[in-house]
Amino acid sequence: MSKYTQLFILIIALAIVAGYLVFGGKFPIKKGLDIAGGMRVVLEADKTSADWPQNDVNAQRDLMEKARKIIETRIGGIQGVSEGKAYLSGNDKIVVEIPGVKDADKALDTIKNTAQLEFYYMKDIQTPQNPGGKWNMSAPGTGSDEYFFSNGNVELSSVKDKEAIYDQVIDVKNNKAILTGAYLMPNAQQAIANNQPVVNIEFNKEGKVIFRDFTKKHQQEILAIFLNKQLLTAPTIQAVITDGHAQISGFHSLEEAKNLASNLNSGALPISFNVVSRDIVEPTIGTGALNDVIMAGAVGLILVFIFMVIVYRLPGFISGIALCLYALFVLAVFAGIGVTLSLSGIAALVISIGMAIDANVLIFERLKEELCAGKTLSAAINAGFSRAFTAILDSNICTCITCLLLMHFGSPSVQSFATTLLIGTIISMFTAVTVTRTFLHLTVKFEGLQTPALFAVPKSGVVNEYKINFVNPRKWYYLLSCILVIPGIICWCVFGLNKGIEFKPGTEMRISFQDANVEHGTIENIVKSLYNEEQVKLSTTDGKRVAYIKVSENGSSIEPEAQTALVKAIDEKCPIANRTEEGKPLVDSSSSVAPTVSKELTDNAVKSILFACIAIIIYLAIRFAINGALEGIKYGCCAVFALIHDALFIIGMFAILGKVAGWQIDSLFITAVLTIIGFSVHDTIVCFDRIRENLKNKFKQESFAELANRSINQTFTRSINTTVTTLFTILALLVYGYMKGSSLNHFYVAMLAGMIIGTYSSLFIATQVLVDWVALQANRKAKKSGSGPTNEGKVLVVKTRSELEKEESIAARAQNQAQAQPQAPAPTSEAVSLEKSSKPKKKSSGRKRRF
Repeated sequence: MSKYTQLFILIIALAIVAGYLVFGGKFPIKKGLDIAGGMRVVLEADKTSADWPQNDVNAQRDLMEKARKIIETRIGGIQGVSEGKAYLSGNDKIVVEIPGVKDADKALDTIKNTAQLEFYYMKDIQTPQNPGGKWNMSAPGTGSDEYFFSNGNVELSSVKDKEAIYDQVIDVKNNKAILTGAYLMPNAQQAIANNQPVVNIEFNKEGKVIFRDFTKKHQQEILAIFLNKQLLTAPTIQAVITDGHAQISGFHSLEEAKNLASNLNSGALPISFNVVSRDIVEPTIGTGALNDVIMAGAVGLILVFIFMVIVYRLPGFISGIALCLYALFVLAVFAGIGVTLSLSGIAALVISIGMAIDANVLIFERLKEELCAGKTLSAAINAGFSRAFTAILDSNICTCITCLLLMHFGSPSVQSFATTLLIGTIISMFTAVTVTRTFLHLTVKFEGLQTPALFAVPKSGVVNEYKINFVNPRKWYYLLSCILVIPGIICWCVFGLNKGIEFKPGTEMRISFQDANVEHGTIENIVKSLYNEEQVKLSTTDGKRVAYIKVSENGSSIEPEAQTALVKAIDEKCPIANRTEEGKPLVDSSSSVAPTVSKELTDNAVKSILFACIAIIIYLAIRFAINGALEGIKYGCCAVFALIHDALFIIGMFAILGKVAGWQIDSLFITAVLTIIGFSVHDTIVCFDRIRENLKNKFKQESFAELANRSINQTFTRSINTTVTTLFTILALLVYGYMKGSSLNHFYVAMLAGMIIGTYSSLFIATQVLVDWVALQANRKAKKSGSGPTNEGKVLVVKTRSELEKEESIAARAQNQAQAQPQAPAPTSEAVSLEKSSKPKKKSSGRKRRF
C-alpha cells in the first residue's frame, strides 16, 4: 500500500469522525449573542458591605469598573463560552450578557462569586506546639470534608456553622490574614490528588517570602484556608515550603475546583453582588438574517468552486473537494472544543476560506510551471508543492502570530475572531498540503487523467507570463495611494469616526408589552425614527414580551423629556404593559449605561496589532535573511507598511462615509479591519517569497528592480485569482444583504474594499517600497565608492523568465564554444573556407500529448 493510499484512508477516517461531531447532534456548535442570543443578568452591588464607599461617587465608579473587568474575564473561563459582555449601568449595577450556556445557575454563580481566598493562622487551636489553645479541632474522616470545633461550651461544624467559625474560632476582628488571593500568580489549576479534586496554586514573589517565613516559624501548627468566609481545609504544616506552591482541597466536585481556579486567576471581586434580574435575550441580528448569511455564503462558495474548475480543470475540482473537507474539519473542531461562533467568527471563516483557496491557487500555478518545464506529473506535483510550501508556511505563520496576540490582548469579540481564524488557518494548511496533494497523486494511477488539458496546461507548453512594468511607474502608485489614504486620515483626525451605540454611553430602558408577539423590527423602526444611535434587544419573560432599548444622543444619555417622548411613540404602536394610575405608559426601569465596547478594549486591540507588526518584522527578518538578518528586516518593514496602508485606507474611508453619509462603526468594523490586515500580510508574503526564490537564481546583469518586476509578473495570476475567489463570497453576502436590507451591509462593504485594497498594496505598494529601499542602499554605496548612480531601481527591459533563460542559455553556449575552440592561425592566401552540413529535423509523431 503506497503512502498516498494510506493518507487517503486517514483522510476518509478523519472525515467520518468530523461528520459525526458536526451532524451527530451530541456536539452542537455554540452560537454567539448576536446569532443565538443568550442570558442577560443585572448585578447590583451590595451597598451594605463595608467595602462600599457610601458617599464617594468616583470611588464607587472605580470599584465597579474593577469588578466589571474581573467579571468579563470570568465569562471567558466558563466552559463553552468564548464571547460575552459586561458593562456598567449607573453607579451600582453591572449588566452581563453571556451566549447560550448549559447550566445558567452555575454560570451565574461563577460570575458573582467573590472568590475571596484567605489564609489564617489558627493560633487558638490546641496542638503539641500550642497546648494552651482555646479550641479543640477534629479533622474530617474519610470521604468527609466537615471539621468540628469545641471549647467546652460551644460545638461548631464547618458545614453548619460557617460564619461562626470565621468569627469565633479565627476571631477575624483580632486576627489578620497571613495571605490572601492578592498574593497569587494567575496560574491556578484544578487537579485530582488522592482521588479528591484539588486546586494547585502558586504565590507571587512577595507571597513566597511570607509563606516561607510563616511555615518555617509554625511547623506542626495549623493553617486554615477560607473561601468567602467558608472553611475549605485546615492542614497541619509539616515542613518549610520554599517554592511558594500550595494545594487547596475540600471540594465536592472537579467542576467546583475548576470554577475556583478560574475565579482565582481572574481575581477576587472587590464587593459582593445581588442578582436584580435574569432574562434570556434574543439574537440581535435575528434568525432570518443568519439564514441570509448562510445562504449567501453557500452561493459564494459554489461560485468559487465553478471558478476553480474553469481555471484549473481537474486540480480545481480536487480543490473543491478539499474545500468541502476543510469546512467539515473546521466545524468539527468548533463543535469538539466548544468554540462560540459569532458574526466576527464568520468573518474569520471567510478569510480562512480565502487562505485555503489561496494555497491551492499557489500550488496549481507552480504545478503548471513544472509541467511546462517537462517534468512528469508525479514529479511536477512534488516540485509544485515543495516550491509553494515556503510561501504558504510564512504567510500562515504571520497570520497565526497576529491571531495569538489578538487572543491575548483583544476584547471577547476580537478573541472570538482570532480563535476562529487561527483554527481555520491551521486546518487550511492541512487540507492544502495534505488533502489536495494526496488526491492529486492518486490521479497519477489513472492514465486517462494524465492529459495536459485536464491540468490547464497551455497547448503551447509554455506558461503565459505577463510583461507588465510594475516597478518603473511606482511614483504614480504612491501618488494614487496618497489620494486614497490622506483625505481619509485628515477626515479621521478632524472629525473622528462616527461611532455606533456600542462605543457610547447612553440610556437603557426595560419596557414590557401587552402583546406577547411584538417583533424586533417593529420596535427597532420606531426607535430609529427618533434616534440614529440605538440598540434593541428582545426577551420573553414570564409570558411577557420585554424590550431592552439603549439610545444615545450626542454621545451621552438622553434627557427625561426625550425619554418620555420615546416611550409615548412606542406605546402608540406597541401598547406598553405597565402604566401609571393616570394610564400613562411606564417603563420597568431606566438607567445610564456605559459603552459595551470600552476604550480599554479598543486600546488593547490596537496594542495587539502593534505587537503583531513587530513580531511579523522579526519573523520575516529571519526568514528572508538572504544576506543577513538586517537585510531581511526590509521585507518585514515593507510588509507591515502595506498592512498599515490598507488599515488606514479603510479607517479613512469610514471616517468620510461617517461624515457624509452618516455611516456608523460598531464592533464588527474592528473585525473587518483585522480581517483586512490578515489578508494583506498573507498576499504580500507570497510575492516576497517569489523574490526570495529568484534571488537564489538571479540572471546575469539583472537589477533588483527587474528581478522584483519579474516576480510580480509571475505571481500576478495567483494574486488576481485568489482575490476573485475571495470576492465571490463577499459579493454574494453584499448583494444578498442589500436585497434583504441586512444590518450587516456596512460590514460587507468594509470587507469588500479591504480585499481590493489588500491586493492593490501587495502588487503596487509593498514590493515597490522594497525596490526603492534597495535602490537607495545601492546608490549610497555607489556614492561612497565614487561611482555614478546605479540603475538598481529601474526596469530597463521587461522580459519573461523564459526569455531571460533563453538569452542566458545562448550566452552560456557561446561562451563554452569560445573556450573549447582552439585559437585559429592568422589567415593566409591559401586558406580555404569549409562549410558544415546541418542535420535534418525530426518530424512530429502526431500522437496525443501526455505527461
